Amino acid sequence: MIVALHTIKNHAELMPGTTYDLQMRVNHLRAWGLKGAYDFVLPSNLTVRLIGTALYGYYFTSGRLVGTGSPIAKNDYDFRFDVDYFYSEDFLFDRAVAQPQGLGYALGVESTWQPTASYSLKFAVSDGLARVYWQNAPHTQATADSRTKQYDANGYAKYSPAVSGIETTERFEQTLEPRVTIENRFLVENHYFFTESRHVSDAWYHTLGVGVRTNGNTRYALGVVLPNNAIMFEISQRRVSARLAVDAWRVKEIHQLLLEMEIRFPISQVTSISTP
Repeated sequence: MIVALHTIKNHAELMPGTTYDLQMRVNHLRAWGLKGAYDFVLPSNLTVRLIGTALYGYYFTSGRLVGTGSPIAKNDYDFRFDVDYFYSEDFLFDRAVAQPQGLGYALGVESTWQPTASYSLKFAVSDGLARVYWQNAPHTQATADSRTKQYDANGYAKYSPAVSGIETTERFEQTLEPRVTIENRFLVENHYFFTESRHVSDAWYHTLGVGVRTNGNTRYALGVVLPNNAIMFEISQRRVSARLAVDAWRVKEIHQLLLEMEIRFPISQVTSISTP
């Protein structure tokens, strides 16, 4: 489906006779969060961190779309799809809605094993149990097709669907999908090399990178994210960290974009567990 939408959006020539399967599952959330964590130092250089986050959601999309699309000329296409989704913004049919607000929580766990001064292994599960509860969430269940056609000044078919269905406003419980991270880090003086694997939305992303730590304990890292060959840059200090990964520099060509920012307020209380 991504290929079909990218071709239409950029007015590239369509290939008549090709049928695209339109299948999309979306579970998107924008939220502010207040995170708390507690560390347990275990024997054998193992640290376990329990993490809880209170969430205030201000934008979301959650649902499914299934259908087909068929180019009938280099500049024209037919389509039909069924959709069932909750949202803050109706980007399919431009329904005017009031912005809902959501409150929720997320629980996670992180463990770090450091058997030597030059090697560490981290395993983390974010949003292992996470819910956001939306009041008055807009909801659309509909079938859309291309029976009505409009064309732009260049004769290219515009997206203008004929729609039948229902629109409601309901209470909605959004379940966030767990995210798994596995990281190996090798330290050589002030430099380090790392591999990282992340599981997000039924897909694995693997990062190979190198970093440097300054005397002020600021870390800079540069890497490549597979399979899309995105370039990743990260900067991290004791209280603030940020990461950016992007697979293209032109906005229209971007398929993968990651932006993470975190502000931390450390509290020096750690539970140490030892064996007799």
